[in-house]
Amino acid sequence: RRQPLLMMPQGELYSGARRPHTPRERRLNVYLALIHGAKSILYFASPIRHRVTYEDMKTLSAELHAMAPSLLTRTPPQRIVVEPAPLPPEAFPVVQALYKDCPDGGGLLLAANSSPLAVMARWDLSATGRTARVTGFSDDRELEVRDGVFSDRLEGYATRAYRVSEAARKPGTRVDIRVSLSGEGVEAAPDTVEGPGPSKNLLANSSFEEAALPGWPDCWELSRGALLPTAMVGDPG
Repeated sequence: RRQPLLMMPQGELYSGARRPHTPRERRLNVYLALIHGAKSILYFASPIRHRVTYEDMKTLSAELHAMAPSLLTRTPPQRIVVEPAPLPPEAFPVVQALYKDCPDGGGLLLAANSSPLAVMARWDLSATGRTARVTGFSDDRELEVRDGVFSDRLEGYATRAYRVSEAARKPGTRVDIRVSLSGEGVEAAPDTVEGPGPSKNLLANSSFEEAALPGWPDCWELSRGALLPTAMVGDPG
């Protein structure tokens, strides 16, 4: 229907989960949404309670603002082949990716590791030209590229934005990329989720030792009356 796709990632805790989303999980959700065509990101605050969440959302928003000119261009035709292929065939691969043209030349390659475990990714961009240069979009990290091929380690739930320059491909033409995956994230069962161990205590996380966000114990809600209007968990004092 040629209408923009909006995505509303969870701010911290609104789904009834046992703990709030971590910055890395939220970043993964946003990148996956962008890879699948989202044109607008609207955070569901409800409200923000932890300083780490607030600071990371500011950083992430600044990154999206810098990438917006590329993200909002028409997506070029592309074929991204991931090896090993996911099972069953209709499932999504562990690492998902999208290639966009940059208005000022070159390209933007987004990647997201949906596994909580690390993955080594070998990217073959030789179809776009063997002289391609690859750097980090935000950090200017230079990656070693040989004949259009480079490798990078993606930690659990890691996201990447690569800037591709000096390639022989013309903007708007088809993009062919092959990525080979290895490591724990590929070898582990796709539905493996680490959960709390067995407990005889009827109170979940009764010792407050499990905390996805520092200072906010899992399974426990924060009293709004305990915080000043401008204060957040993680503030000094």
